[in-house]
Formats: sequence, structure tokens, C-alpha cells
Amino acid sequence: MNKEKNISYDGNKNSPLGVGGILLFFALFITVSISAQKMKHPSLVFTSERIQQAKKQVKTDAKMEAAWNDIIKVADENLKKNDLLKTDYLALAYLMTDDKKYADKAKAILLNSVRGKQWFSTDELMLRKPAWRADLGLANKCKISAITFDGIYNALNADERKEIATGLYKLGVVPALEDWLLEPTRIHSLNSMGHNWWTACAGMGGLLATSIENEVPEAGNAAAKLYNQLPEWFSFAGDQLQNKPKTFDVKGGM
Repeated sequence: MNKEKNISYDGNKNSPLGVGGILLFFALFITVSISAQKMKHPSLVFTSERIQQAKKQVKTDAKMEAAWNDIIKVADENLKKNDLLKTDYLALAYLMTDDKKYADKAKAILLNSVRGKQWFSTDELMLRKPAWRADLGLANKCKISAITFDGIYNALNADERKEIATGLYKLGVVPALEDWLLEPTRIHSLNSMGHNWWTACAGMGGLLATSIENEVPEAGNAAAKLYNQLPEWFSFAGDQLQNKPKTFDVKGGM
């Protein structure tokens, strides 16, 4: 894997990332990356099958209709904003309505984001020795960017796909996987701070890598590397000295 150095990001202390949900999410979809030569989009969350099912359900299920009304409201509000962390709403709105204005707005936000020089970290994390470039804030950006890129992929031309994918690789995949997984840059481990954050930070970096592997082959290689390391997290036996529990107890919970 080609290494990119000194890349940081914009942290987000309120990232809603649950370890169990993320692990299941990533473990389920990473197989797309390693089992096929070319990834078909969309195939992460907003698959064609799920979109067609949702279109039918919003017409017959009151709860689904209410949920969809909330989603499209957020999407419409974000047509006037530039919030990367809401672009998944725009991607879903595009797929549900086929209205290209949602894809165009999501594309503009992604392009604007990757044309920035860095995704800055918080001052406190960057002052650590070594500096932490990838925390839950970056993981959340990786997750949202992966879902959005996958969702609007077919509304992008080849040049747009390449520019966005290359930028997401440098700004998201590189810091996430270099800090949490890849040698010789890795600074976290399962028996340190990394036990609870590992699947979020490394996992979402891998999810993003999976989404852009058609345009950035080295991203696919990085995603496969993470996939091969997942059994180590599953089988982590705990560490009394570091006060870390094993990943799963006899009942299957943390």
C-alpha cells in the first residue's frame, strides 16, 4: 500500500458509532471487496433491492411513510447547506426519488471536501506524541462518505469518481488505517485505547476503502488487510493489566 503522511482531519466528539453495529456492518459488506474484481454500486447500504422494497413500503406502511417523510425533510434542508455528515440523506433521497438535484448536491459537497487540504483533528489529539489523526470523528466521516459515494456513484462521471475517490483515500482511509492497523505507522492496539475504538476507526476506514476500490486499487488492498485482521478482534482474550475485557463473554456480549 502506498503510504500518505501527515494527513489529519476534523474530529467530531458526538459521532454516533456503536462498536457492535459497526462491526456487523463492516464484516457483512467487506466481503464484497475481496470476492469480486469490480465492485458494483450501490451495494453497501442502499442496494437496489432495498430501495425498491422501501419504495413499495412507504406506500403501504404508515411507519415507513413517516420515516421517509422525516428523511426527505432532512435531505431538502441540506440542499441549502454544505454538511458532509448529512450527505447520506441526500444520497438516499436521490435513490428513492430519482431526482438528480440530491445527487448533484451530494457530489458538490464531496468534491468540496476532498479539495480541502486536510480533515483537521482536534488540537488535543494532534498534540499527543505521536499525534492521533483518526478518532471517532474521522470514523464517522469515513462511514458517511462511503455510503454517499456508493449511493450516488452512478450519477458521477469517470473523472468525478476518480477525484472524489482519490481524495477520500488520502483524507479518510490513510489516517484511519495507518493509525489503527498498518505497520510501521500503527499507534493503537487491542489492549490499549484501541479495544473499544478499533472496530469503529479501523472498520470505517475499511468500509470507505471498499467503496472506492474501483478507482483506487490500493484501497481495496487495504480493505482486504483489515478483513484478515478482524478475527484477532473477535478472539481478543482481554488484558488484566490494561483493564480490558475480552471481546465476547460466554453469553456473546462485551
